[in-house]
Amino acid sequence: EGQVPTEESPTATLPLWSLNDCDDVNRTAFTHMGLTMRTPAFRVTAWYAWDTDALVPLWETYGQFGIELYDHGSVSLELDSTFDSPAEATNLADDPAYTDTLAQLKTELEAAFGRASP
Repeated sequence: EGQVPTEESPTATLPLWSLNDCDDVNRTAFTHMGLTMRTPAFRVTAWYAWDTDALVPLWETYGQFGIELYDHGSVSLELDSTFDSPAEATNLADDPAYTDTLAQLKTELEAAFGRASP
């Protein structure tokens, strides 16, 4: 369950997420884009509306379509290196204890993806 056969080997299976093949979709066809950044302690993903003419995020839409924040510093490196990292079990984006962390990571994320300083 949750597996699909490969074209090359009908008896072998791949996880369903492997079918998420966005690199075959023209960027002018996207309506939204998720930008992700990983630091040693956190992974943050923010979803933005996508400007299909300029092929850039509409930065002012931050927070309107979803934010994810995961604390990877809270789990051992051994557990964190697995696909099913327990750090990814709890989205901390709405936790008031992470407000300052999220604000800093937002600035870093947007700079990493080409946003000029406001």
